[in-house]
Amino acid sequence: METTWIMIAHRSGARLFENKGRGRGFKLVADIPHPEGRLKNQDIDADKQGRSFDRFGAGRHAMSQEVEPKKHMAEKFAKKLAEVLDEGRNQHR
Repeated sequence: METTWIMIAHRSGARLFENKGRGRGFKLVADIPHPEGRLKNQDIDADKQGRSFDRFGAGRHAMSQEVEPKKHMAEKFAKKLAEVLDEGRNQHR
C-alpha cells in the first residue's frame, strides 16, 4: 500500500495529511502553527534602518535590506516544512 502525504501551507501555519489509498480519506498527521507569519515587517524588525551619507555631497538616505523580514521568515518556515517532509520520506512514512 502506498501512502501519500499532502501538505497545505501558508505563512501562518501548515497542515499535513496522509492518504493510504483510494477511498480511504485523509488523516491529519500534523498541525504546524507559525504565528510569526502574521506579523508585519515593522513588527518583526522594530529598529529603524540605518542611515548613510553619500560619498560625494551632503545627501543622506536610508540603507535598504536585501530581503524583507517577512519574506525571510517565510523562507525559514518553508525550509522547516521541507525538513518535516524529508524526514517522513527517510522514515518511509
